[in-house]
Amino acid sequence: MTLARRIAGRISARHRIASYAVWDVAVLVLNVLAFVLVGLQLRAIASRVNDGEWYGYARCAAAVCATVIVFTAFCVVLSTLVLQGLTLRPLMRWLGLRDDGTVTREIHLARAETARAALRLLDGQEPRSPSVDVLRSEYRTRLQAAESRTQPEAAASDDPSLAALQRQTVAAQRDVLRDLRARQQIGDDAYHAVEEEIDLLELTADSRVRPLLCQPRGDHRD
Repeated sequence: MTLARRIAGRISARHRIASYAVWDVAVLVLNVLAFVLVGLQLRAIASRVNDGEWYGYARCAAAVCATVIVFTAFCVVLSTLVLQGLTLRPLMRWLGLRDDGTVTREIHLARAETARAALRLLDGQEPRSPSVDVLRSEYRTRLQAAESRTQPEAAASDDPSLAALQRQTVAAQRDVLRDLRARQQIGDDAYHAVEEEIDLLELTADSRVRPLLCQPRGDHRD
């Protein structure tokens, strides 16, 4: 967890987005590996058991499995999912708990602050540059979307100078985003949601991956 909090500014957007798929595969491989290692031990275990001992071991194993899987696990599932689950809704009503929209507010706060950081950087650039005007318009739209709590859309361009400015504005936004989390103004959920948006903004400045990002795609997150 310490590495996850500190590595954000030390890995590129392209590598971070690719790492999501890598970690999914790694978790699957580790789960499979655990069963493979158990299977490799089975032959050595079987070779040390005498023929007359199999019946006793089988009875012991059956008794343990019957106790743990038919009885203990059933009671745990029944009490936690059924009995406790039935009391959860009345308990939340009695306590007056409801979704206060904290994560949503933090996401809009992070979007607005990162857009302002990008605009501050662009304000220091040459005002007559077409690239600056394009990016300034884009980030003003992003700021307005954050303030009105709508979903921002990233624009893409083939202008090299625009791409360079885009990378600078992305760096400025990352600094502000990390500072917001460091000052505990936003939590990890909001941080990672906006971090992914900034990653996509950074990738739109990369001509190698921009055509892929501009293709229509369906929802890939639940």
